[in-house]
Amino acid sequence: ALSKLKYSRFRHVYSKSVRRSEWYDTGPGHGLAVAANPKMIALAIDVPAGGVVQIAKLCRMGRGRMELGKIKDHEGAVCDVKWNPFNDNVLATGSHDATVRIWHIDDMLRIRCLRISRAHSRRVHTVEWHTTVDNAVFSASLDGRIVLWNIETDDIVYKIEDCNAVSISLSYNCSEFVIVTKSRELSIYDARTGEKQRSTQLVHDGTMLSRVLYYGIPGTNNGNGERLITTGSSRSTRRQLAIYSSRPLDAPLAVVDIDGGSGFLMPMVDNDLNLLYIAGKGDANIRFYELLKEAPFISYLNESSGSKAHTAVCLLPKRGLNVIQCEIMRIFRVDAEQLVIEPLSFFVPRRADGFQADLYPATRSPTPSLSFREWLAGLNREPIMLELKDCLLNCTNKPVTFAKESNRTKLMIADVNNDRKFRFLSQVTKPDYREIKDREDREELLKIKRIKAKLAAESADEINKEQHINEKMGETNGIHIGEKNNGNENTDMSLSSSISETNVPTTLTATNVTLINHKNSSSNPQIAIVIDRSTSLFSIKSGNSVTAKIGSAPSVSVEDHNGLLMKQTEQHKLPMVRRKLSSGNSKLEERSENENNESSHSCFSEEAVVNVLREMERELWKCRSRCEQLEKIVHLQQQDIESLRYEIHWKDSRIDFLQTQLQQLDITRDTSRSS
Repeated sequence: ALSKLKYSRFRHVYSKSVRRSEWYDTGPGHGLAVAANPKMIALAIDVPAGGVVQIAKLCRMGRGRMELGKIKDHEGAVCDVKWNPFNDNVLATGSHDATVRIWHIDDMLRIRCLRISRAHSRRVHTVEWHTTVDNAVFSASLDGRIVLWNIETDDIVYKIEDCNAVSISLSYNCSEFVIVTKSRELSIYDARTGEKQRSTQLVHDGTMLSRVLYYGIPGTNNGNGERLITTGSSRSTRRQLAIYSSRPLDAPLAVVDIDGGSGFLMPMVDNDLNLLYIAGKGDANIRFYELLKEAPFISYLNESSGSKAHTAVCLLPKRGLNVIQCEIMRIFRVDAEQLVIEPLSFFVPRRADGFQADLYPATRSPTPSLSFREWLAGLNREPIMLELKDCLLNCTNKPVTFAKESNRTKLMIADVNNDRKFRFLSQVTKPDYREIKDREDREELLKIKRIKAKLAAESADEINKEQHINEKMGETNGIHIGEKNNGNENTDMSLSSSISETNVPTTLTATNVTLINHKNSSSNPQIAIVIDRSTSLFSIKSGNSVTAKIGSAPSVSVEDHNGLLMKQTEQHKLPMVRRKLSSGNSKLEERSENENNESSHSCFSEEAVVNVLREMERELWKCRSRCEQLEKIVHLQQQDIESLRYEIHWKDSRIDFLQTQLQQLDITRDTSRSS
């Protein structure tokens, strides 16, 4: 072990903080959770009522010159905040009000809420973004439920009940995730289906809150794959650190006794350099270790000591580090007594200035390696890597828009075409003209082929379902007519039609119809149809007690008198429909036997009226459906217009920024030439 420490690259790592005037400082208060990316930092604070998240730019840190944005929509304290790894302007928050919210914060710190999930019934304590797929969020709550949420379509993929997780971590390619439960059980689940794969009991048998982290890359560590880091306490209240192999999940590979502190441990891992940072809640120091492939699997390096205790910590992604000064990590510490965040940087001393390739291997890029449907279908792909030496722009500038697709609104928080380009460029392409069965990677190729066929079949099914729904919407439900003849020739009829009750300001017509009875005008009752759009129900009554209940319909007036058949139209614009058919006479007098033909002719006339009403109802339903579709199209077009305006605005701002950078580069170049 000593020989390994002697030749370690990180033997002399030291920490250094910036000047006090460059710290995040907003006065007194208590911070609960913190998250940072190369552009912004978010701090959840404890307030008497509701939940507040303060957001500031990293380039404008320091009391008196900070510009703050505040999220105040949560009804309870915010427990966890996480930035989207693929978009530096999108934030996820979990709160005591049992909701998970997705926010967009633009470069001017203007905030808008994009999505809200109410899949939990109690406090949401953990929120995790998918690290290879965009628009997917894992959340864990005190109700014992773990939820996978697709924020693009606002769908819940699955819910895992009664798992009581207190900590959750995703594997390198997000094919699995691991949790620690209240009963000190370490369990690994399939991230796509939510099924438990394997589990074991934690070595930490104390009462302290436990944490878990994945580290390593599949296929490394001598074939053992990824490993797990857990923290907790022993029965004698000594804080511990343990390392497990993810396959198989048996006894721990190593257990390290740390100290006798009272605050739970918060582990942070650097997967690129195999470094582990351990901070304890209420401590003033941060320990860092090197993770090894062989026994003893972990070695202590050093620790950084501060003057004040911290309650929350977070790492800055590698894209935001100063690679010229050999900065290998930056940790933000939240003060325990006030709303102060100290940036603590870790450096490797090197004599030569400039970029050190051995300290900065390729790291995760802000580009998803798969689409959500491909990942859900079973495709695994390594994260797209980024070379820090060539990383000139370390922040993302992606639009956030809502788009209509497949009759539903989708949230787009990435530049899809740009992501596809980087995914294609990141793949190693080698020409191989052999048959698939003769290639070494035939299993992977066959799997990709099956997944693509599955996705194509699902897309075809969705298109067929949409066509079926559209056809079904274009058809009217059957109108049922019931007829009951009494001794006095009274008839009861009922018409029913299921029509949407949505208020649609359509133009309606009123029709007057006069039916002819040549022999006896008194045998034909007067029929009047009056429609009032103040309600969505109308009734029809005639001398034969004809009643009808139909949904929204146009204004119609039908009158039966002696004379010719006449129609008269009148335009109306009313919010809802109510029809009423009232007869001039409530009962028909009994007729003699010599007038049976005339009575049958009267019944035929009433059936003709019902047929006219039915045809008019069908036409009205089609008009209403078309109006609803047009309203939806107009609403979506308005959303698209707003999104395009926003995209134009941020592109203009981006162009101005790049022009300013070019001018500064030109000035620097001219200055260097003149000198």
